[in-house]
Amino acid sequence: MHFFGIKYRNIILRNKYSAAEIVKVSGIEESYKTGVRKSINLSNRPSYQHFN
Repeated sequence: MHFFGIKYRNIILRNKYSAAEIVKVSGIEESYKTGVRKSINLSNRPSYQHFN
């Protein structure tokens, strides 16, 4: 889950997708919104920049 937000952060932010939209379209449980949101925010850390 965390690598999804890290890997696709640029696309998610460029298209202004929300965590709620991603979870809804993917068909996973709504409780995963927080994990998606955290992984996108986590990707801002320098140690994760090589994934972008």
